[in-house]
Amino acid sequence: MRLKKSEYYGLGLNVLLTSIYVWYLFRTLWMAPAHTLLSAGGDGTKNYYTYLYHIMFGKGWHFDGMNYPWGEHISFTDNQPILAYPLSYLQEVFHCSYNDLLGIMNLLFPLLFIASSALLYRFFIKAGVHVYVSAVFGLLLTFMAPNFYRLFGHFGLSYTFNIVLTIYWLFRYRETHQKRYLIALGLLNIGMAFIHMYNLLLGMMMLLFYIIAALFFENDSLKQKLSHAIKMGAVIVLSFGVVKLIFFFTDTIPDRPQHPWGILTYVSSLRQFFTTEYSHLGKTFSLLFNGFYTTQLDEGYAYIGLVPLAYFVFLLCNGLFYFIKQKNIHFYQPISIHEKYLLVMGACSFLLAIGFPFVHGFASLLDYIPAIKQFRSLGRFSIITYFCIGMACIIRIGIVVHAFVTNRKFSALFYFLLSIMFLWSIEIFSYSKYTQHRIDESDDNYSHFFRYFSNTAELKVEADSQYQCIMGFPLFCIGSEKVGRDVDSDFSSDLFSLSLHKGLPLVNTQLSRSSWKQSFQLMRLAGGIFTDKSFFTSSLPNHKKILLVRLKEAYLTQEEKSIFPLCDSIGEQDRLVFYQLDWDKLMQYESKMKDSLNALPIQSFNQTNQDVYAKQYEDQYTSSPFMGKGALDIQQAQQIVLFDTIFQPHAKTSYEFSVWSLIQSHDYRMPYCSIELLDKAGTIVLSKNAHAQQATDQIDFWFRIATEVDIDTNVYQVRIVYHNEDAQPGRFIDAFLFKPLDAFVAEEAYDKKYRLYNNHRITLNSN
Repeated sequence: MRLKKSEYYGLGLNVLLTSIYVWYLFRTLWMAPAHTLLSAGGDGTKNYYTYLYHIMFGKGWHFDGMNYPWGEHISFTDNQPILAYPLSYLQEVFHCSYNDLLGIMNLLFPLLFIASSALLYRFFIKAGVHVYVSAVFGLLLTFMAPNFYRLFGHFGLSYTFNIVLTIYWLFRYRETHQKRYLIALGLLNIGMAFIHMYNLLLGMMMLLFYIIAALFFENDSLKQKLSHAIKMGAVIVLSFGVVKLIFFFTDTIPDRPQHPWGILTYVSSLRQFFTTEYSHLGKTFSLLFNGFYTTQLDEGYAYIGLVPLAYFVFLLCNGLFYFIKQKNIHFYQPISIHEKYLLVMGACSFLLAIGFPFVHGFASLLDYIPAIKQFRSLGRFSIITYFCIGMACIIRIGIVVHAFVTNRKFSALFYFLLSIMFLWSIEIFSYSKYTQHRIDESDDNYSHFFRYFSNTAELKVEADSQYQCIMGFPLFCIGSEKVGRDVDSDFSSDLFSLSLHKGLPLVNTQLSRSSWKQSFQLMRLAGGIFTDKSFFTSSLPNHKKILLVRLKEAYLTQEEKSIFPLCDSIGEQDRLVFYQLDWDKLMQYESKMKDSLNALPIQSFNQTNQDVYAKQYEDQYTSSPFMGKGALDIQQAQQIVLFDTIFQPHAKTSYEFSVWSLIQSHDYRMPYCSIELLDKAGTIVLSKNAHAQQATDQIDFWFRIATEVDIDTNVYQVRIVYHNEDAQPGRFIDAFLFKPLDAFVAEEAYDKKYRLYNNHRITLNSN
């Protein structure tokens, strides 16, 4: 249906006002879109990197920039595949520079926010809201959305146009029953899945919530209701099925995590819907929550705004009036059909956002809804609540405006609109302080990130000539959920910049849903000379050297340091030190070292050091032994004290603790060990945790939990406790060792099948 002349004027006003506000917010980006980065580190920088690297050096569905030598499916890199995929092919024709590609990506953000505002305007005039009220409030609603702040990290989750467009098409389908809207909804779901996979679930759930609302409020027969519900359900199933089919043909990884962490951790609370620190009016309702107000823009952030909260109060009062109405009392106001639908959809999404019913003893239900388990953060459903409640509120404002105009109460109308616009404007301009400050830093972020592109850079490395990849130490590995190690965000940014500058892929990973087998192998690369690196070695496509990059100030374990004497130092720049590593020579060295040790009789190793504490659980029979005949069964235990001994060193000494544990292979849950050093008074001098997740050696699902600790002369007692509280992920433990860091300890299995060198298991040759 074509717009009326006044509606064109309203649309023009909406686009003009939104463009002015977008210019106000994004002025730094508008002035140089090709020379700005909206994030200075972390996921934001990573998402820029994966986008740029794939277009410049990759093609199609497979991303080669991280997790070398295997790479990754682009959907698990957060590089917005719907943008990166076609541009990776068009790059062969247009030969875009990094700056061209940055400009394309950066300009999408403000332009799509303008589109969101225009779509809201379109929805409101279809819902009967006055043209100019629709124009103004489309702007106001757009820029307080909880996911707006994903703009500084999770770019694919910052868009709002898809939420508004889904709601708009749902109501257009309700009014016309035209199948083209169902087709459009399915295509939108599929397209948004390849901006970020979480968008697919948001779209599917909005359709489900609409079905629930339609079953309640439509006046059709039950047969007609079910017919429309089945059609809408078909859209949900087909959009999900198409995405799954695409992955079936393009994703070759069989062992991605099926039970990611965070689904019941990242939930919203009622308080987060009512309060915020980022608005001058956001603490209005904080007294209802003992002074609490939301201070973090985290996964649970859900503030819906003061005016929509006032609308919520109106709904409560209106409901009360409905039940106490009398003949001469007419305070009750009928709720429009648009409001009813939006309120039901908002209520359903609110329940999911707060984790209902899963956080109330029904977590096992998630096992029957695997798609939601992959969502990781239920709090993200608050974006649906925000828009549904906000849109219903503006429809109610439109009804009030219409009543004032009909009754010719223009003075009351003026003060009513002035008050609401004043309150809402205070809030969005409060928000803009934070937003604008972050965006104004974007040119500095760009300069810092691309500093290695300077002609004065000391490191001279040519792409695809001397080296095959870059490996950063400390070696971070993020994405498998089961094992991994966090990273200094500045260090990861340095590596991303170097990778783009030199055209070399990274061994390190900062991805999501990564292969367990590949991640386990990457962690073993930092485990010293006795860990198995055969999977990595056999997967390397060539014999070129590896560019090793070490962060100067980072703490490295003795096992991590063991690789550097076998490298050639080639220079330094800022806080980075560069080496070249011949991987073939490293493997030859490790093989010779193990062979020479294996050739020696076990009696030749000095085992008399009194400061070495080792324990094998030979007296505990198990069908799954690690080293000898038995292992300690801990499947029902919450905690196990591994070591609690009087310990008085004569001088400050560094020690290494390690223990092997067989851990369940079902989900992400992992045990950890706590190390406490106490003085004679029983006061804890030092407390430190060693997490199985950070294990740099694994054999099947036996993990070597280890850490280093410095013990000073004031220490009197050492206590080490194995923690198995989180659903008892640990099954068995074996091979406990506590030794001076510089000591070499060797043990041999009773059947001479295995040896332990510094508590790393080596398989002996059968001959």
